[in-house]
Amino acid sequence: MNMKLVFCLVSVATAHLSYAQTVPSDLLDLSLEELFSIDVEASDNSNTKTRPRWGLSYSYQRSNFNDYYDGKSKVSTEDVLWRPGQEQRTSKNYPVVPIDIQQEVHALQFRYRVTDSLSLSIVTPYIKQDTDHISIVPGYNRFVIASDGLGDVTFMGMHIANPSLSSNWQTGIGVSIPTGSIDEQGDTPRAPGKQQLPYTMQLGSGTYDIPAFVAYVEKKSTYDWGLRLAGKLRLGENDRNYTLGNNISFTSWARLTTLDYFQPFAQLAYRYGGRISGKDEDLEIPGPYPYPAPVVDPARFGGQQADVKIGVRVPIINSAQYIELTYSLPVYQKLNGPQSGEDYSIGVSFNASW
Repeated sequence: MNMKLVFCLVSVATAHLSYAQTVPSDLLDLSLEELFSIDVEASDNSNTKTRPRWGLSYSYQRSNFNDYYDGKSKVSTEDVLWRPGQEQRTSKNYPVVPIDIQQEVHALQFRYRVTDSLSLSIVTPYIKQDTDHISIVPGYNRFVIASDGLGDVTFMGMHIANPSLSSNWQTGIGVSIPTGSIDEQGDTPRAPGKQQLPYTMQLGSGTYDIPAFVAYVEKKSTYDWGLRLAGKLRLGENDRNYTLGNNISFTSWARLTTLDYFQPFAQLAYRYGGRISGKDEDLEIPGPYPYPAPVVDPARFGGQQADVKIGVRVPIINSAQYIELTYSLPVYQKLNGPQSGEDYSIGVSFNASW
């Protein structure tokens, strides 16, 4: 398949697509996709005698969310913040508005190649996040809330269709265990003392989830390229009576391999995330408009995203040990708004296979 044709087709398919305000579980999925792509590439070695059996990978992802969007349109913070006496309260303005959200995921992956065509892995994440707010509530004109801790641990199995070939199809499926807390609390304007924090500040989904992917990888003399379709299915409802949205992504990438010590690459991705189903009643306040902020309103989650990522891979010892640096930028956003859109995302990863 011609690589230029692939990128043209994907560009057309994603030209009018974008993403949404996210929970840490969704950011973790980005880390999982990167780690699973390491699985794919580490297994793509035509010499079965030298294919690594063990692997250890670490990835760091950080995303910032600032500007607000309602559908395709960017809206100001003042448009989202409700000013009593100056305007009517509606379902799209709020007395509390986040102005800066920062989410970070550190993910550690161990993997083992059982046979030439089957490998197993476990991913353990650590999540850290904080959100800066403005508010009309006295004493809370400007305040910050934060949370951190273990996220949802994921077990994954991957099968390679033709392990002896330089181009092949690969599939993976796993289960995400709800080890991340959904009971994080902090001081908010909703009531005195500590209360339940918003969906965006929780560390896990609270449900057993099924991640899966299918990928195609091909190695040429001067470059590698590939396609990956990935998604996550949420199973059931958590203990707080809600379910995070299902998500799906399609990614195309290419990396130059002419230099042994410096390998630039580019990636184009489309991602879709569903709305939150159900609600956490502890996040509501009495009255006709029960949600004091967009981050506690389940209708303000979900959407689409198209983003472009650029990066560089730097081999340390050989092709099986390397560091990658990445920078990702959304090229279009269409949100179930108003909600804060992604500003940018950066990543660092390390891989060692032996």
